[in-house]
Amino acid sequence: MAPFADSKEITEVVIKTIQPYELKLLGDSCFPDYDSIGYHYCIALLACRVALNEVDELEVVTVLEHEVEKELKEHELVASRGGENYHVMLRIFKCFKKDTDRLNRLMIRLQNHRD
Repeated sequence: MAPFADSKEITEVVIKTIQPYELKLLGDSCFPDYDSIGYHYCIALLACRVALNEVDELEVVTVLEHEVEKELKEHELVASRGGENYHVMLRIFKCFKKDTDRLNRLMIRLQNHRD
């Protein structure tokens, strides 16, 4: 993923893809227009960029902050229905913990909400 994260153009495409992406709970029978795996790969690419590239880190971190807010809202909805969120985004950020402390604030927000 690191070679893709080095590309500002790819990063911009990923940002434009995920910003309007709405995390929502869908019915049990179908998942039209919802690609959780693709979405989380995009989050991983942005986290990788923050870990490896300091040039435009602030812009990417701002996008990740927005995505954390969406994750927290989804978690509230899941919890209100008696379910449990899988915290994929938190696991992604933990993968890069060894590389950077820049994701710490986002990890703490997600961890505090989980507990």
